[in-house]
Amino acid sequence: MTISNVPRELPVMKMAKPTVALLFLLTLAACGGSSSGSFDAGREARLSISPESNSLEANPGSFAPDPDAPFTIQVNVNLRLADGSAAPDGSEISLSSSSTARAVVSSQATPTETAGEAVATTSGGVARFWLTGGSQTGSVTLTASTDNPSGVGTVSASATVEVVPASAETGRLVIQGDASMPTNRSGVPIFLGSPYINELTVRYQGPDGNAGEVEGGQISVAVSPVTRGAFSTLDDPAT
Repeated sequence: MTISNVPRELPVMKMAKPTVALLFLLTLAACGGSSSGSFDAGREARLSISPESNSLEANPGSFAPDPDAPFTIQVNVNLRLADGSAAPDGSEISLSSSSTARAVVSSQATPTETAGEAVATTSGGVARFWLTGGSQTGSVTLTASTDNPSGVGTVSASATVEVVPASAETGRLVIQGDASMPTNRSGVPIFLGSPYINELTVRYQGPDGNAGEVEGGQISVAVSPVTRGAFSTLDDPAT
């Protein structure tokens, strides 16, 4: 009797094994799907650096950043999430220079705070910086980094800019004075010491950074629009 029951039990055992295997696979699939959302399926955000130019001139006079000068260029750092969308506004990105003797960086929000490293926040996924040439020439490696908003750790990117000798005839005008002033809604007449007057000083600096004389000894100024302000000379406020 024992021998005759063996064939009937074997089919039952063969059917049970596939059933257990199927349940096990379903369990694994459920576990894998639950962990992908918080880390974007293991993908990372992406950084890219876009210098305005691949070269800039050396700055022998150690001038402050000036977007109109050949020794300053704009550098944009783009931060994209793992799904390709722009990073949230206000995300902090740092940008560093491999040699402060060749070039320094600053954020556009605080352009005069130049150093080997600067921090700027994103707007529309882009953080904006100034790169200003130093006194030495040669290659500079720019490195951008930020916390990975799509997972863990940090993401980074790099780019190279060449600092070339300054032009022989490079000189510039420097305007010094307060960057803002109140509106004169009451139409107060002009007088020295008025809070509605902003005294500006214009100086010429030569290629070596030293003060110099302009041809003819005169400098012209202009303002636009004149509905917001007008120039006059200190010795004749009526002008």
